Amino acid sequence: MAVNGFSDLLPFMLPELPGCTTPMITQALQRGLRQFCIDTEAWYENTIKKSLVADQSDYILYPTWDADIVRIKELRINDATNIATGNDGVAQSESMYEFVPPYTIRLDDAITPSEAVTNGLEVDLRILPSINATTVDPAFLTLWSEPIIGWAMWYLMSMERKKWSSPNRSAFYGLQYQKGRSKAKSEKVRLGRGGSFSLTA
Repeated sequence: MAVNGFSDLLPFMLPELPGCTTPMITQALQRGLRQFCIDTEAWYENTIKKSLVADQSDYILYPTWDADIVRIKELRINDATNIATGNDGVAQSESMYEFVPPYTIRLDDAITPSEAVTNGLEVDLRILPSINATTVDPAFLTLWSEPIIGWAMWYLMSMERKKWSSPNRSAFYGLQYQKGRSKAKSEKVRLGRGGSFSLTA
C-alpha cells in the first residue's frame, strides 16, 4: 500500500493507542522518521546541480524536501563538454571540499572554478527530515513505514500512566524498529551508493 503521508499510518496505530490524540501520534511519527534517518542515513537525494561561478568557492544547496543535510555523499565537478555528452562530472576527494552547516559547500582553492559552467557542480546528499517537517518523500515513507511506526509506538507506549501505556507492547515495537534499522544499515553496506534502500527525492 502506498503511503502518501503520516495520516495514512494512523489506522495502523490508533487501535492500540486509546485516548492518544492524532497530533501526538503524528509528532511521534515525525520523530521516528527523523531518528530512523539519523540511525541509517537511508534517505539521500541525487543529484542536485548548481552552476559553477568563476572564482567562487561557496555554494548553497537546498534539498528538494523539507530536510536537513546530514553530509555530502558525493561531490562532482563537471565541464561543458562532458555535460553536453550526458556524462557525470569527476568525483572529488572529501579533502577538496567542506560542508558548512546548514546548507553551504565550500570548495578548496584547488577545485574552485576558473570559469563559469552551467550545472557544473553535482552533489549527492544524505538528508533527514527537518524537526517539524510535515511532508516527506512518499516512496521513502512507504518503503520504511514499519520501522517508523515501530519507533513511534515504542515511544508512545513507553510513556508512564497513560491509557495507552504498555511496557510489553512497547518492547515489541522497539524490536520492530531495531529490525528495520538493521535491515536498512545492512542494505547500505551490501548495495552501496547504487542500492535500492534509499530513494531519490
